[in-house]
Amino acid sequence: MLGLQITDRIKKLYAGKSMRSLALKGGFWLGAGSGLEYGLRFLRNIILARLLVPESFGLMAIVLAVNTGLGAFTYIGINEAVIQSPDGGEETYLNAAWWLSLIRSVGLFALAVIALPWVVSFYSVEQYSAMFLVSFLSIIFTGAMSARAYIAQKEMDFKKWMLISNGGAAIGILTAIGLTFWLHSIWALVIGYVMEAAGRCLLSFIICPHLPRLHFSKVHTRALWKYASGMFGLPVLYFLFREVDVFVIGKLLSKRELGLYSMAVKLAQMPVLMVSTIINPLLMPMFSVKQADKQWINHALIKSTGIILLAGSPLVCFFALYGKDLLTAVYGPQYAAVAMPFAILLAATLFRTVSTPITNVYFAIGKPQLQRFFLMIRAVLMVLIIYPAVRFLGLTGAACAGLFSMLAAYFFQVLRIWGLGYLDIRRYGTIFLYGIVASMIVFAVWYAAGRMPLQPIHNMLVGFTWCAAAYVFLGAIAFKIYRKAA
Repeated sequence: MLGLQITDRIKKLYAGKSMRSLALKGGFWLGAGSGLEYGLRFLRNIILARLLVPESFGLMAIVLAVNTGLGAFTYIGINEAVIQSPDGGEETYLNAAWWLSLIRSVGLFALAVIALPWVVSFYSVEQYSAMFLVSFLSIIFTGAMSARAYIAQKEMDFKKWMLISNGGAAIGILTAIGLTFWLHSIWALVIGYVMEAAGRCLLSFIICPHLPRLHFSKVHTRALWKYASGMFGLPVLYFLFREVDVFVIGKLLSKRELGLYSMAVKLAQMPVLMVSTIINPLLMPMFSVKQADKQWINHALIKSTGIILLAGSPLVCFFALYGKDLLTAVYGPQYAAVAMPFAILLAATLFRTVSTPITNVYFAIGKPQLQRFFLMIRAVLMVLIIYPAVRFLGLTGAACAGLFSMLAAYFFQVLRIWGLGYLDIRRYGTIFLYGIVASMIVFAVWYAAGRMPLQPIHNMLVGFTWCAAAYVFLGAIAFKIYRKAA
């Protein structure tokens, strides 16, 4: 009877046109797409970890960091501008957005080619210059995507966006897996990376056709530039926090250690960022529609943060406690050496994901500059800490630097949005208790299992079973809260 009531309510919501109905439909498609993409990425990492040496992943981490760094210094937020602007769907606005994006990407590619000799010399990898050059093609493909694809996000038509984003990712991932069996080298990763960007570009024009013309409006062009100026510097601050550890580890430690660390980062980010991938694209268009309603935003902030915490906390606790066994089972015995950094990276990823709903508020109300203070604190702390942390504590120090920087910046971010009147800080603080309670279930099982003579795989299965039980418990609480709210 209860199951039928839930099913009927879901069917009615899915068929409706309200904001809640659009969010439900969007969440379904984002969940399906993200599940497929992260599942493929997980499978790819398992296969590649057994076919390639850790040094290959360390070198690829540098390639990705260089591409990310170049993009960060010229990022202007075309996607966010189209979604946020009431005129984002107008033809002249889309024309300006696409041409600006393309010009930026072509200029960025030229800058990358010019900087290439210095980059390969700095890391003493001159023999891989051609590989770096090929990877830069992804910049062109990303900048040339159909601007109308961003309208799919604006209108919360996430079926289209899922086909573009996750479809492109699937093309790149499957290409990398197939080429690895043939080439047995890092070239498989690089070509897969470029094919992912190319796949998204092609699919964007197939699914969301847009023929850019040289037809502009001064009003729309000016609005686009205004939003872009507000974005200035933000991606650089993102980059410094997220990639500076790769540059420092790559210089101070071996490529093998960087490879082990980068694979631990990928696994650590997967469970929580999958939740974030589903929730965050829903938040910005919703916040954009309700940007003048502070009470609604407060409620949505608390609710979305609660979902991230309740969905992420038990998984993070499970992955951290069973990290050594998990890394061995997934990647192989040599990766068990990064179990401690892996656990710390998980905690940092959880708090980074929890902070993103607040970020979406700033972008949705057309004031991305409000995010700058939070990012500046995080980036400055990371830059100051990372070198001595890696020099004296190695990979564990790198992970600790990220966690400390994230926690300090997040504290100031919460205080700031509370001061602006968008957040009830008491209710917001309460939701963290639910995540702690759910995590304690997993911790208690891990502690008890540690006193029993179980094999690592059996120990992990017991923990996973109780992790699933924690989700059932949380689901029951969530349903009670939902019924009261309805």
